[in-house]
Amino acid sequence: MGFKFWHEAFIFVLVFSVLIIVPCYFIAAFGAKMINEIGNFPTRSDEIQSKSLWKILVIFIVTALLLSLFFHIFY
Repeated sequence: MGFKFWHEAFIFVLVFSVLIIVPCYFIAAFGAKMINEIGNFPTRSDEIQSKSLWKILVIFIVTALLLSLFFHIFY
């Protein structure tokens, strides 16, 4: 008996990978930008971290909602 849902499995893996990889890329980009700004302006560290926190928090919430939607669609 062979596995007959290869097409669906590839779609599942592709969508799940995009949902994980894209937010990780943006978090890494914002983190690198934040570290560069803190290196250039160390006295404004708390302001820079607060700006980055909101961006990262929005990405986290959107990703959590998309993963929840993904779970409800495929479950």
